[in-house]
Amino acid sequence: MVVNFKDVEENDWFYPYVNAVYKEKIVSGLGNQFNPKDKATREMAVVVCINALKFKDNVAKN
Repeated sequence: MVVNFKDVEENDWFYPYVNAVYKEKIVSGLGNQFNPKDKATREMAVVVCINALKFKDNVAKN
């Protein structure tokens, strides 16, 4: 699975990080945009934390 956001290019410094968390379903973006320069809302931060904890639990079980 590769990032297909209009606003994230392979030459962006954050591309590998966005790709990694997208691949593990920790973030999903907003449609076909990631909006890397926007501020994250509290709700977005909570969703990322919950998804990261789910990922951690899945890795620990395997």
